[in-house]
Amino acid sequence: MKKIIVLITCFFGFFLLPIVVVHADSISSGSGILIDGKFDDWSGKPMTDFYEEGTNGNVTYKLSMLSDDQYLYLYVNMIPYGGHQSGLQTAGYVITIGNKKYDISFLNVPGNLSAGQTASFSAGVWDETSYTYKTNGVGYVNAYSETFPADTSLYRKGTYTNSVAEVKIPITDFNLSTISGQSITLANSNLGYQHITIEGTSTGPYIIVGIGFLLALFGFFGITYKKKNNHEKIGFH
Repeated sequence: MKKIIVLITCFFGFFLLPIVVVHADSISSGSGILIDGKFDDWSGKPMTDFYEEGTNGNVTYKLSMLSDDQYLYLYVNMIPYGGHQSGLQTAGYVITIGNKKYDISFLNVPGNLSAGQTASFSAGVWDETSYTYKTNGVGYVNAYSETFPADTSLYRKGTYTNSVAEVKIPITDFNLSTISGQSITLANSNLGYQHITIEGTSTGPYIIVGIGFLLALFGFFGITYKKKNNHEKIGFH
């Protein structure tokens, strides 16, 4: 009876092994992000300051990258702390997924938005491995005016028009069916030397199930070996 139970455990352990997947980095989930030109849903999401060496952070941009099973989401704020007036940076974004690199560009972005205006645009993905170009990404850019009453270490006194954008790019534009288990990095040397990385899915569940499967096998062979020894001791051959 014990042998039958162990065999059943081995059988189900083997077939359940490939389907247990858990995201290692919970903050990488794009859940709750709606690409609609409204940016409130980015509040509380992890952000990274980008700035060039030698600027001491006086010209700083704020970026974020999130993902889910279908899309990669990008957020770009061109003047989060004031100090300069800038339109949206549309080129120079490099995304690395595993060992593959992709060049991302924002297409048909209006260059003359007034404060309070929002416009849609598309995003292009150039696959450096397969030399293919896809433009199914969609995004919105918003211009708004902000006044800073006094000089500080981060910004200069004045009124500035800022550009902030959000984009979603289908995983299929990267010629991938899934990004599960992949490490994803975003960089843009036009904005700074920093980068953002989303780690891949955890191998923990696979290890746990794998160990359970191995233990079940050891249990099975242990029972078989023990019974064989017992039979030999009492004269059964």
